[in-house]
Formats: sequence, C-alpha cells, structure tokens
Amino acid sequence: MEQSNITIEDLYSSVKQGKIRIPAFQRGFVWSSEQVGLLYDSLVKGFPIGNVLFWETTNLLKSDKKLGSIESPVLDGLQTYQYVLDGQQRITSLCTLFNRDILAKDNPDWIDIYFDMESPLEDSKSLFVSLKENEVDLNRYFPVHKIMDSVEYRKATRDLSDEKADKLDRVMRKLSTKVIPIEKMKTDDMKLVSMVFERVNTAGTDLDHYQLLAAWSWSEDFVLQEKFTALASELEDFGIDSQNSNHIDLLLKCCTGVLLNKSSTDSIIELNGHDVRTEFTKIENGIKSSIQFLSDNLKVYDIKYLPYPSMLIPLTKFFATDRAMGDTFSDKQRTKIVKWFWSVGFSKRYSNAIDNKIPRDIEDMDKLRHDENASVFSYAVNLNKDFFKENRFNTTTVATKTFITFLANQSPKSFISGSDIDLDVKLRIAYTTEFHHIFPQKHLERKGVDKGEINMLTNFCFLSKADNIKIKDKDPKEYKQLIEQPELVLEHAVCPPNSFDLSYEEFVEKRNKLLMEKVQKLLS
Repeated sequence: MEQSNITIEDLYSSVKQGKIRIPAFQRGFVWSSEQVGLLYDSLVKGFPIGNVLFWETTNLLKSDKKLGSIESPVLDGLQTYQYVLDGQQRITSLCTLFNRDILAKDNPDWIDIYFDMESPLEDSKSLFVSLKENEVDLNRYFPVHKIMDSVEYRKATRDLSDEKADKLDRVMRKLSTKVIPIEKMKTDDMKLVSMVFERVNTAGTDLDHYQLLAAWSWSEDFVLQEKFTALASELEDFGIDSQNSNHIDLLLKCCTGVLLNKSSTDSIIELNGHDVRTEFTKIENGIKSSIQFLSDNLKVYDIKYLPYPSMLIPLTKFFATDRAMGDTFSDKQRTKIVKWFWSVGFSKRYSNAIDNKIPRDIEDMDKLRHDENASVFSYAVNLNKDFFKENRFNTTTVATKTFITFLANQSPKSFISGSDIDLDVKLRIAYTTEFHHIFPQKHLERKGVDKGEINMLTNFCFLSKADNIKIKDKDPKEYKQLIEQPELVLEHAVCPPNSFDLSYEEFVEKRNKLLMEKVQKLLS
C-alpha cells in the first residue's frame, strides 16, 4: 500500500478531471445532510476522519458511477486510473463544499448545510447544521457551499461583524489547508479488489459481484447489466427478481458453471467478459431449460421452493445449448437427473462444502449430457430413518421444501372433495396456506402433545385453508366423516390407509415408515 495526502481542493479537481473515479460496483450516496455536516465539523475541529482507499489500475473500467451529480469525463490513454474503494461518502461530501449541486441537483429533498457563526469553535455540538430555507437566519448561519468559493465568500462576508468574519476566516483556512490521508492499492487483480472491497467497506455492504463484473466486461455491443435484467424479467414467473442481488449472483454462478465448471463467489470474478458475451445465448437457454425441466418433471414452479437455489447451477450446465428450444434428452438422462434432485434435497448435500460438491455435480452433468450411460452422482445418501419425525415443518428449510416437492409429485388430492389439486396455481402462491396439520394443532395441544412433536413433517399434507377451516380442531376420528374419498386422499398424501382411526403416536410411526419407503425408492 502506498500512503500519501491530498488537499480537499486537489481532491475535487481530480474528481472533475476524471483522475479519481467511482467504480460501478459502488453503492450510491446514502449519507444524510446531518452526517455530511458532522464530517465538516470533524475537519474544522481536527478530529480524524479516517483514510480513503484508492485502487490504481492500468485498466479503464468501461462504466463508472456518478459522484453525486458529477459524471466522470471520458478518458483514455492514461497509464493508470484511480478508483475509490473506500471513502466514497466522505469524498462526495467534501466535493460538495465546492458545489452544492453535487448532492442537491438530483435530490429535491436535500437540505442545505450552514455554519453556525454564533457557536464557539470549541463547542461539543456540531458547528454545521442542516436547515430548511425558511429556518435560515443569515445573520447567524453561513451557507457552507460559499466557504470555498472566493468570490461568493467575499460577497457574503462583506457585511458581517468582525467577530463573525474572523471566525469564518479561521474555518475557511482550516478547510482549505486540511489534507486527507489516502492509501493506494496498485493491482490489476480483480479477485484481490473484490476481497479488499468487502473487508474495508465500513457500511457492511457486500460487494455486488454483478456490478463488478458489469464494470469489468461491458462493451458497446453487450451491456451485461441489461442482459441480466432482461433475462431476470423473463424468469419472473419462476420468482427470479432482477432487483434481488442473490438471484443475480445465482445467474452469474450459472455462467461460471457453464464456462468454468465452478460455482464459488470468487469464480464470478474469473469470468472473462468476451466469453460471457460469446456464450450468453447458450447460458440463457440453459437456465430457461433447467427451469422448464424443474416445472415439468419435479413440480417446482418457483425458485423459493427449490431446496437449494444453487441446484440451478449444475442443471444449467446440462441444458446449456445454442438451440432456442433446448436440446432433447433421453429417459435415462431424465431419470438420473430426477434421482440427483432427490438425493441433493433429502441428504441436504449443499448445506456444506459446496465449493467442492457443486463443481463435482457440474462435472457429472457434463458427462451425462454427452453420455446417457455415464456413471454419475455416485455418492452415498444416508438418511436417518426418522427423517420426517426429526424435521419440523418450516417453509424456509431444505427439509420442508424437499418434503413439499415430494408430496407435490404424488398427485395430491383436495382433502375434503378428493379432486385433483392444481399444483401450478397452489405452488406459485404463498403456500403456507395450502399445508396444514393432519392431526389439528389445537386437538393435540388439548391432549398435551409437545409443540415440536405437533409440527413434525409427518403431520403435514396438502390441505387448503378452506378445508382446514372445515376441519377446525376436530379429532381425525370425527372429521373423517367430511372426507368424500378417504382412501384416495390418504394414498396420494402418502398416509396409512387407516390414518384417521390411529392414535397420534401410531400415525406418526406408520406414516414416517411409509414416507421413508417411498423416498428410498426414489434414491435407489
């Protein structure tokens, strides 16, 4: 790291000239006028404001973020370029001393900052206050944006008392001579930039790899951000949101899976812009075909119900193609992919060591793509025999999502009428209203059953809110009279045929055993 100092005026000049730039992966300006005023107060009182960190690189990023209302001028041909890694909020605030429009121009709610000429310089409270126009008494408050403008400063101080003018002169000299400590990291290694940015970001905001890659790989004929936004918009029915950074990161990792056979966050930075542009159609088709496969073959209609969203990465590797309608696949390939899906979900395979496991699955998907007889996904899946008893119903957990998908693939029936359930509709809405206890919660509470035991997966099935209202808190021995086709409903809910006549303890044991038998067949 190279260390040096820079005056506020030189900082502002360098920003205007484009020598200091804001990279596109930085967030926007978020400070309030009160925070900006506290920064000025610290400068005047000699308090430390911390170093700012610049990244110096020989590469000119193809897109920048504006510093407030200032757009970086087009530059090319310089040997090095300096980008702000840490300190954007402070630098923007300091530049505003010279030009209030930097923050006020595009922000109609901006409140101007004034120096309080009547407070002693040693006051523990901030000397710089935010005031609306109707709150300003110019005999007491001096506009900050005029302090560093020599012409406006002379005009505005002409009629002030000697005491106030002297105080302002002292403030002006302190701001004019104050130097800001800077550190400069010189590197063209984007991985290092990513790591440093995440570690020094004092606001705790993770680096947006999407923005970083967009800045790194943009070209006139391919704007990465627009491509991914358009793709995410097409995938809205699957619950993918272009404003959700996790979803965009997932799409980027689908790129790394296809191009690099990797899935880690770091691997995103390894993506070559040219390769992404060249292969984007193939990746795009792979993602769309994967989603279609999940819908058609596994009844997964929304990403939030996918046991692991990252399962989309190996699938994209298998389905990636230049053909808009996707490539055909054999029944053998379909069977192996379906088995892989259940294996990953029920074994919770991606809950740890994913940087090793997902690449292995990507490699196996590639083998399967080229050879339907390839030996793939050969890892053992050892399930606890009490899986459905030890896991509680919680729609955010992998176990519950896998369980719901499993039940969806049993052609479940409406509990009361026995009619088919429209899964495409039910599993696209808030499905917590479509699952309820088979043995009602209040009924079991009256019998003194522990809440944890009441909420075991074994006690849940597809049961609409309307049907649940009819059942209320009745004992299954009572409400079974409401069920028009009990044998059919129980069979498709993977419940013992005599479920309604069993004690809760007997039901739990028998259903758990029945569910495990079904799952073992899926995994064999």
